[in-house]
Amino acid sequence: MRTNKKKVEIDFLLIFILTYTILAAYLISFWFLFLYLVAGIYVLFNKTKPTKLICYFCISFIPLLLSFAISNFNSFEHFAEWINKIFGFSVRNKIMDFITNTYDEETKSIINLFIFNYKDEYSYKIYQIIINLSIVYLIVIGGFHLSILQRIIRKTIKKPKILSEILGLMVIFFYTYLLNFSISTSRVLISTICGYLLFWTKFNQYNKTACAGILSLIICPNIITNLGFNLSYLCTFCVIFVFSLNVKNFFLRQILINVLCTLISLPFVVSINHQISLFAVINSLLFSYLISILFIVMLFTFWIKWIYPFQKYMCWFIVNSVMAFNLINVMIKLQSWEFYIQSIYISLFFAGIVVAKNKLYKR
Repeated sequence: MRTNKKKVEIDFLLIFILTYTILAAYLISFWFLFLYLVAGIYVLFNKTKPTKLICYFCISFIPLLLSFAISNFNSFEHFAEWINKIFGFSVRNKIMDFITNTYDEETKSIINLFIFNYKDEYSYKIYQIIINLSIVYLIVIGGFHLSILQRIIRKTIKKPKILSEILGLMVIFFYTYLLNFSISTSRVLISTICGYLLFWTKFNQYNKTACAGILSLIICPNIITNLGFNLSYLCTFCVIFVFSLNVKNFFLRQILINVLCTLISLPFVVSINHQISLFAVINSLLFSYLISILFIVMLFTFWIKWIYPFQKYMCWFIVNSVMAFNLINVMIKLQSWEFYIQSIYISLFFAGIVVAKNKLYKR
């Protein structure tokens, strides 16, 4: 029997835009009020009723009010500590100790970097080179990596579908815990849970992602200042936009995703590195596959000692590839952007996406 999905009138995307603007203006810089430009264009195209707009605007203040109450308290980090107390030990530390005692210095550094985002003296140097190549988002565990795990589970366990979905959620939760509920992985976990809870609604990917963003800001309002949170959500909206274009050519779609993600991450990259690679898009296209393979191999085989030579070779290959590309890398030095430049840039970027989506494609 076929069940019709109920039509949902709540526009979580608009609420997220308003909430993000309010918090960013208060906790980062008032110049982020420019983002109301995006909200205004969105409201214009979607013909949002004034009563709903007023209601959404009032709701957008909830995370800001909560920020006064909880100050700098990080709910995500304390949740990881709470689970460790239940176990009586840290699973993350146990696994990292095993890796440290099993592998040589260079190999264990790379494995810990790619699986746990842990940086020691050696891996930090590699991390800096990766920043210079403008592909740092590829090694920060988040949606890119967890989506790979979800695909593997869905391809491996096709029936019953509910089993693969439950197993996928359990794997995401456990891996998020291993990373101490980092912002980027927590976003994926919350988005996945929202996706299941809102399954019987007509929410599109924009609204599901926005709903997860709102919940994240309610749980921990101060994450608005976190670089990972900003890059994670802004890049996710870019990816959703590209998929909404229904580009059939796989390589063209990947190029569009990399170009848009590189452009939206520009103000954040400049703020921490003051330069960007001229070959950022090319580097991203090439290394996304290499890093995906390394991530999967290391995650599923780090505990198998008898293939240690292969694992060592994989780490050696990725390190030398990164260093080789860094030798021919051309950096463009840029001055650090002031907040008013960042806010105007982000506002115009997403205003352009809103206009393009509504002008060229049906919702």
